[in-house]
Amino acid sequence: MFIEDLSNWYIRRNRRRFWKSEDDSDKQAAYHTLYDVLLTLTKLLAPVMPFVTDEMYKNLVLNIDESALESVHLCDYPEAVPKYIDDDLVKQVDALKKVVELGRSARNKADLKIRQPLQSLYFVVNDDNVAKFLNDNKSVILDELNVKDILRKTNAEELITYNVKPNLAILGKSFGKAIPSIKKALDEMKVNDITNQLKVNGEVILKTSVGDFTINQDHILMETSSVDDIIATQDDGFTVGLSTVLNKELIQEGLIRDLIRQVQIMRKNADFAVEDRIVVFSDFDGKIGEALSKYEKYFCSETLTVAIEPKSAKVEFFDTIKIQGEKIELGISRTIKD
Repeated sequence: MFIEDLSNWYIRRNRRRFWKSEDDSDKQAAYHTLYDVLLTLTKLLAPVMPFVTDEMYKNLVLNIDESALESVHLCDYPEAVPKYIDDDLVKQVDALKKVVELGRSARNKADLKIRQPLQSLYFVVNDDNVAKFLNDNKSVILDELNVKDILRKTNAEELITYNVKPNLAILGKSFGKAIPSIKKALDEMKVNDITNQLKVNGEVILKTSVGDFTINQDHILMETSSVDDIIATQDDGFTVGLSTVLNKELIQEGLIRDLIRQVQIMRKNADFAVEDRIVVFSDFDGKIGEALSKYEKYFCSETLTVAIEPKSAKVEFFDTIKIQGEKIELGISRTIKD
């Protein structure tokens, strides 16, 4: 879990800070934080991974500080600093990660790739402090899930509808001949009342013509479905829904994101350095050309492209790519450094 958080959250979320050309205090802070975490991790693992951690220590520390202790095993073992532990912040960040996780799950249910922008994300959470944190840091959610806006809803029923059915196999063992009366009482009861009682009390009291009966979650089958034009998921007190309506602008941006991904793959296959600026060669037309004319600045920024030129045979790397069924001949070359 720690390695997952470090690599997929801290490093990935801060990659722009690591890659930017200016060597300012923000970039230095990002690197120093990562250095401190890796050094502390190396010291923590030293007793159980003595040789690997010593090699890590030499690469991490001795390469830049010849005056440092010559081995990780000569360093003091790290101690926790209670004043640095912020339980509220941990809870809030966990909530943000949960919203992103549920958003990805909703995308998978709707078969909408992450490269396709969506208009809105809706979330339901009872804790106002958590909700404020999510709104204050919505840029992370927008970026992770590729949506334009997030909105808080007051009730999960605005995103998900429920259908309650009796679990006859379990009810039969518990109540026998009373099943018809219980089924009738369930049918007459509002679904929201059933779900609310289950959330608060863990059970539902049914009043029937043959007496009162107490049932729990095992006695019923709860089916959920999303409301119109929204795909939603729930877990651990959170409900997240995504708008699935795509307008022309969203579709065009999705095309450009597909194109960006293909160019990034080409850069990797061509063995270009991360910081290399490039020229892209192709005769973009049709829907790709129309989308590129609108999002050219964004495309160039994401791919480090300094110019887009007509198709040419004199390129460093060439490939035929496919975007939404359309084949495109594409060449890339690095710019000459001064």
